[in-house]
Amino acid sequence: FSPQNAAPASRVVAVTFAIDTNLQNDAQVLSFAQVTCTISLTALPEPGAIVRLRLDAPCRRNQRILIEHAGLEFADVVGADGGYMVDIPVLQAFGELSVTFAEGITVDAKTVPLTTVGYDRVAISWRGGPGLHIHALEYDADYGDAGHVWADAPRSGGARAQAEGGSLVQLGNPDVLNPRLAEVYSFPIERAPRDGTVRLVVEAEVTPATCGKEMVGRMIQLSGTGDISDMKFSLDMPDCGGAGGYLVLKNLVQDLKIVRN
Repeated sequence: FSPQNAAPASRVVAVTFAIDTNLQNDAQVLSFAQVTCTISLTALPEPGAIVRLRLDAPCRRNQRILIEHAGLEFADVVGADGGYMVDIPVLQAFGELSVTFAEGITVDAKTVPLTTVGYDRVAISWRGGPGLHIHALEYDADYGDAGHVWADAPRSGGARAQAEGGSLVQLGNPDVLNPRLAEVYSFPIERAPRDGTVRLVVEAEVTPATCGKEMVGRMIQLSGTGDISDMKFSLDMPDCGGAGGYLVLKNLVQDLKIVRN
């Protein structure tokens, strides 16, 4: 069943900065003084197998950036103050984190080992505008039920919410040049209320921004035991006469079997 009559999707962006529409958010021409500016990138562990990435780039304000971690990538924009911060669900305990600026300069964060044991995760990232969504149907939930976790009902990642089940985060900013977006669904197995199944569905919404185009992306699925699967995918969207519908990407992700130890 696909939510054909669902309300229009709204984005729950992990971090958002206002974008000056007069700017191109592309490579800036740096003055001699700006070349000497220091870029700082740090990654700090947070509860829930999360890493907090913090960027300080005072000479690259309002510039487009590409963030990458373990195959997951998304684009955003540096804030007007030269700062940027985002919380990223960890996909690899020793996975690197990097930020690439519009002119091609890349900086890496000094990471600390983080365990991913105890968390089932599925992530998708893609090129283009909003349109792809992970739907997690926990414990036989149907669309619209309390156990239906997706962009319009992401559920907080806090401890209280984790006692209920999984949570979802959206990453990236659809308003930058050449947007790259991502979603990550996480389920904390050790806090599962009971054994059961989480049915996972990935849907592509046919919108004026996606119709008639090819959507290219990547799926990464991580089990609580550390096993990981990685798959690239491409999808030819229907022409714009079919705008308003949904396509279900079959066999892209595997359902989660929740078994408490």
